[in-house]
Amino acid sequence: MRLYRLARTEFARDLAGTGCVLGGSRWSSPGRAAVFFAQHRSLALCEVLVHTAGDQRRKHAFSMVQVDLPDRVHLIDALPPARWRTPRITAHTRIVGDRFLAEGLAFGLRLPSVIVPQEWNYLLNPSHPAMKELRIVDVEPYDVDERLLPTAP
Repeated sequence: MRLYRLARTEFARDLAGTGCVLGGSRWSSPGRAAVFFAQHRSLALCEVLVHTAGDQRRKHAFSMVQVDLPDRVHLIDALPPARWRTPRITAHTRIVGDRFLAEGLAFGLRLPSVIVPQEWNYLLNPSHPAMKELRIVDVEPYDVDERLLPTAP
């Protein structure tokens, strides 16, 4: 299965989950290593647009990372808690991801996107043994279309 991640170019090849360790995410608490990928390139872009301020998107270079996930790795579907689509991050969703990461039983957790709930994001556990089978297929520079960036008043 091919998955996508739009990342700042200097972190594009980082599959250790450093960003989540430092800041956490909707689905993981700070201090927990996790790497997120999207089902489609367009969803990867949307995730960056909603989570990165406009001035940061202008200031940094981005790259689209494509990985191949071996078909035989174990993925499980998340059971999102009530009110999981709120714009603000809550402890309820972090508990789901933190529990998944701590148990270490599966390599990936398939999560509905808050932005496009009919599409999927994948939380991958970098400490799972299957991580060494994850292959980066391509890392290509990605210019965010200026029309998607806020303009100065």
